[in-house]
Amino acid sequence: MTDRPKILLIGPGALGLFYTSRLADKAEIAVAARSDYEAASTRGGYQILSKQLGDFFFRPRILKAGVKPDFEPDYLFVCLKVTDGLDQPALCAHAVGRNTTIVIIQNGLGNEEPFREAFPENEIISTAAYLGASRPEPGTVLHADGGKLFFGEYPASNPQTAKLQWLADAFNAANIPTKIVANVQEERWRKLLWNASFNPVSV
Repeated sequence: MTDRPKILLIGPGALGLFYTSRLADKAEIAVAARSDYEAASTRGGYQILSKQLGDFFFRPRILKAGVKPDFEPDYLFVCLKVTDGLDQPALCAHAVGRNTTIVIIQNGLGNEEPFREAFPENEIISTAAYLGASRPEPGTVLHADGGKLFFGEYPASNPQTAKLQWLADAFNAANIPTKIVANVQEERWRKLLWNASFNPVSV
């Protein structure tokens, strides 16, 4: 991996765009855009509105979703919505190279195992993310609050791999509080219980 690793985001919703945008000065970033491809391409990127961190414009390389990139990502950020019947590893297969680390930033449990089965030789990093963000219009992300991340290897192992450490250091330097944990599944359970408590109250 070079000093400026290559990151490809699949699933550019509010969460995915916010987190990848924070690494824009440390990595080469591409976004596989879907519904807002035209808007993002026309504007040359995405407007990030954040009272906490300040507003800024995010200018990644914008690709059409499903088109094979002409580079091998060092990191593939998987931030797709978890829906029944969606084969996420198949959707990402065109972008996974021999040395690609798959970073899963999603809610829920059991998200990692389909990727482990599909890509047994690739490093997989799983996360628990606490973020309040939304997409008020195409090409715009509103960051309301939070952003804390917990990272860990899947399956649980020595958490101090070089690529995991780089990711944690990069996010911490970008004012995203990030912690490496030995067993990220414990954090994902805590996030599930947090969602189960706060989501109904919010509704």
